[in-house]
Amino acid sequence: ERIKHLIAKRDVDPSSILALTFTEKAAREMEERVDEAMPLGYSQIFIGTFHGFCDRVLREEALHIGLDPGFKLLTEMESVALMKKNLHDLSLSYFKPAGNPQKFLHGLIKHFSRLEDEMVKVSDYETFVEKKFGGKKLPEEEKLEMEKWKELLTAYKIFKKLKIDEGVMDFADLIGNTIKLFKERPNVLEEYRKRFTHVLVDEYQDTNIAQNKLVEMICPPQKKPDLFVVGDDSQSIYKFRGAAVSNILEFFKTYKGAERVVLTKNYRSTQNILNAAHGLIKKNDPDTLEHKMKIDKSLVSTRGEKGADLEFFFPQRVEDEAEMVVKKIKELKENDKELRWSDFAILVRANNHAEPFLTGLSRATIPYQFLGPAQLFRQKEIKELIAYLQLLVDPIDDVAAFRVLSSEEIGIDQSEVGLLGGYAKKHGLSYYEIIKKVLTWDYEQVEKLKFGQYSQRPPVLSEKTREKLKNFVEMFEKHLEVAKEESGGQILYKYLRDTDYLDLIIDPESEDVAQVAENIGLFFDKVKAFETNREEKGVRDLLDWIQMRLELGDSPLVSKNDWVKNEAVNVLTVHSGKGLEFRVVFVVNVVDQRFPTRRRSEQIPLPEELVKEILPEGDPHEQEERRLFYVAMTRAKDYLFLSGARFYNEEAKREKKASIFVKEALGEDLVEKRGEEGQMALLGWGEKKKTKEFTRKKVGGVRINYLSYSQMNNFEKCPRQYKYQYILKLPSPPVAAQILGTSVHEALKSFYQQFKAKLIRGEKKELLSLLKKNWQSVGFENKKHEKDTYAKAVEMLTRYYDESFDKKNIDKVLSLEKPFSVRISSELKIGGVVDRVDDIGEGMIEVIDYKTGGKIPSQREVDRNEQLSLYGLAVSLDRNHYQKSVEKIKLTLWFLDAGKKMSTTRTREEIETMRKKVIETAEEMSKSEFSAKPGKPFPCDFCAYKMVCDEWK
Repeated sequence: ERIKHLIAKRDVDPSSILALTFTEKAAREMEERVDEAMPLGYSQIFIGTFHGFCDRVLREEALHIGLDPGFKLLTEMESVALMKKNLHDLSLSYFKPAGNPQKFLHGLIKHFSRLEDEMVKVSDYETFVEKKFGGKKLPEEEKLEMEKWKELLTAYKIFKKLKIDEGVMDFADLIGNTIKLFKERPNVLEEYRKRFTHVLVDEYQDTNIAQNKLVEMICPPQKKPDLFVVGDDSQSIYKFRGAAVSNILEFFKTYKGAERVVLTKNYRSTQNILNAAHGLIKKNDPDTLEHKMKIDKSLVSTRGEKGADLEFFFPQRVEDEAEMVVKKIKELKENDKELRWSDFAILVRANNHAEPFLTGLSRATIPYQFLGPAQLFRQKEIKELIAYLQLLVDPIDDVAAFRVLSSEEIGIDQSEVGLLGGYAKKHGLSYYEIIKKVLTWDYEQVEKLKFGQYSQRPPVLSEKTREKLKNFVEMFEKHLEVAKEESGGQILYKYLRDTDYLDLIIDPESEDVAQVAENIGLFFDKVKAFETNREEKGVRDLLDWIQMRLELGDSPLVSKNDWVKNEAVNVLTVHSGKGLEFRVVFVVNVVDQRFPTRRRSEQIPLPEELVKEILPEGDPHEQEERRLFYVAMTRAKDYLFLSGARFYNEEAKREKKASIFVKEALGEDLVEKRGEEGQMALLGWGEKKKTKEFTRKKVGGVRINYLSYSQMNNFEKCPRQYKYQYILKLPSPPVAAQILGTSVHEALKSFYQQFKAKLIRGEKKELLSLLKKNWQSVGFENKKHEKDTYAKAVEMLTRYYDESFDKKNIDKVLSLEKPFSVRISSELKIGGVVDRVDDIGEGMIEVIDYKTGGKIPSQREVDRNEQLSLYGLAVSLDRNHYQKSVEKIKLTLWFLDAGKKMSTTRTREEIETMRKKVIETAEEMSKSEFSAKPGKPFPCDFCAYKMVCDEWK
């Protein structure tokens, strides 16, 4: 609303607005709401995350501090992998890994990330170590402590240098390096202050020390900037990620005279829920905004109703607790026909607390979904893919073999798999070994035997099963052979193709299709990201990486904004539930030492001397847990239930007390009643079959609100292919031509950027070196194919340098690989990336698109080229960057393979025609049944999805 007000009422230039929040989901939702009120052609309100903003700044400006703007961004897992790869360089002795090196390295990464969050420089660390231990005669135990901190300091310095040498950054580096850039290059900082005159920050209570500093640099307090922040200290629950609640508590000391608006209207919950939550959070006084600023944060429900009373269950055992929750869910659902399964949420404090409730829901045949860490890799369809990798690495892994053989892909009945397993076990053989023997037996003789050569009759398998086993062995041995040269991702794709499993997940009538296909697509996205950043990417390497992700945590739909719409009861952690709302909420396991949890320190805690956050007067851990409980309570709209049990399995002899938070929220009287007693009932055992984990969505209609040229072109060639790629997001094998194009584009971009920043001399060998750095060894048939493709890329860039590179005109290059996203109607945006824009004099610019393949078109074809028309439309509408009318835009295709440029222009009428065509295409796509166009205009043989398409013959 504030952004819309600035533009509509105060006539603020949209490009001068910077809006920051903490998750991609929140940024997308904010952008969608703003979009609805914006005029056509606007494109450059920056709405994104802190990390997204810093990523963009560093891509444009990193050269100013000697960093590579083409850096690769590392996930936490990739940081651990980088450290593991260079373990011998870290000079570790005290922290020498043993047992589980991944967990150990993860602790180091967390420690280094916390140092970045707290803006602890290497020199600060050195000063700390020197003050603590320098010049002192230490007893033996303190010498060991000194060795620990000195080793951490050395590893911190080496790891920072290693990331610079490798041209990579992690998420903490994005913030830290942007601050470093702004500190060391005040001229660059001043440019951003002038560019973003209106800054808005959401969820300010979640900022860490470094993010808070970044805001202060862009909006210096002494200049009274137009800064607008929103936050609620009662919902600061990310201390474990470095969030410093003191940032919002101290805001008015930093920005003296800032106007204060207290938001007390609540549109979600009933008054009873709000009153209980407020009674709880008041126990954090005096370390609250409410107390410090002498304001009243009592929320008032706009619903005008007190609502149902809150209830507390406190039975004997956790099984009883789960049963009572399930019983209440069924009761409410039966009594209120408007309630859907998705209106219910069970909130747990930790993921390992969820199992009894999942079991209870399953026994009661209630659909549910549980999305905790690593849940993507624990989905049935993904576990089967992982099992196949395990079998390729170790063919005698019987657990993996059982899952693969009984999977839907291979399709052998579990009873027959069991026969094979039993026989194999008795004779000391693996599944794979016994299958090989089965295929050599004369089954006419076997069926007559009472006792075979192994003293027991071999398992009698159906002819259909024996055929499936024969096909499996042939496929498996073929994959074992090609795995010597191909990546793990390529092998998995072959597995999906060769088992016809892709056919199963694209069946539009299947109830399971949407979620299964989406999970497989997400999994392959992660596999592709893994392969992009690794030299070693074989089956074993991929399996090691997956095991690491399973240990450190990953979630399938963590950034999605619609997973709660699945028709299923939601089981999730309180942290995952922040920002969501449900009609009925159960906060479970609310007993002492579970909620609040026991105090747990980090593997390698940050020394207090290095912490810059202003610590509260009260107990920081208890206050954080109380805020988390407050967040849990305020997810509820209509009904809120709290539950706990006196005994939990792992501590069956020690009775639990109700959490102090229950007493604070509900009062002593209610807690003393201790809820219902109840005993574990049968819960309908055997009445119905066990429920699926959650009800899958069917593929519905498609709303098109964004189009790129690639999407339009893909749809025009074959709507079915578009559906596979962009709607179902089916995995496709990497293609050599794509690797060639991407590597050449990245090399040219880095070459120009580094030469403009005077980091290189602009020599040909530097350009070819950048090609080598950006090359990806995936998608090739074999080593010779890769060698030939690489030679072609070298030839392209050599010709380009010899014939076209001009050092003198480098300043004429205005932008490189610049993304665009421009609204062309109230419902539709167009987007993409422009390879290069040059200033060609006389007020004109040249928009250039590099081509690394394809035939050279005629001039007439170039004059009608729709990709160039789309670029002309986007650039002419992008008033914030180029401010050029279409008559001042030259459009060029540059065929690097042939060393030939072909240019054209567009009239206003042609641009308007293109705009209408894009809108019409979007409308056609939204109504399409996505039928195939076999062989028109391109042969199906070249389609990545031919193996799953019925039209390919």
